[in-house]
Amino acid sequence: MRKITKEVAEKIAELAGRPVLTDDNGDIVLKGHRFVMMGVKYFPYGLGGADSLRPVLYQLGERIGEEFYKRYADLAGDKSMALEMVFGMAVYQGFGTFEIMDEQKDKIVIRFHNSFEVASYKANTDKESDTPVCHLTRGILGGIYSTYFGKRISVKETSCAAMGKQDFCEFEVEVPKE
Repeated sequence: MRKITKEVAEKIAELAGRPVLTDDNGDIVLKGHRFVMMGVKYFPYGLGGADSLRPVLYQLGERIGEEFYKRYADLAGDKSMALEMVFGMAVYQGFGTFEIMDEQKDKIVIRFHNSFEVASYKANTDKESDTPVCHLTRGILGGIYSTYFGKRISVKETSCAAMGKQDFCEFEVEVPKE
């Protein structure tokens, strides 16, 4: 048996010009939580049958969003700062970049650039999508804002880069009535 050690990972990182992200056990750990990395070709659209995965991806996203928000709410101590930290961490982790385009009393409009879900879709097909594809991201936003508002809310992807009309995705977050 031959164990692949951190030394090998360091040599690969040196060749690639990138830092080593793992500890001695091969884990990527941020703030005490273990992460894995995989290419966008494989997740989620490399799984095939992505249409049937919509509800699963959304529900998974909701759980991720709830956990993200709770983690950073505890650190920030302030609801607004927690949102900033959540979006900052999502950018840091490679989800893409976000812009809050509009905040109204009934909705928040978020623009999302460089979506990993769009990249996955495009890596697995040569055609534009007829419908939005960012179900995990939509769920993550739903989980974040449901936890933020303390009520279950809905999120709709109103435009998607996978549909070919623009190079960003846009989401409308429902703001609950007080």
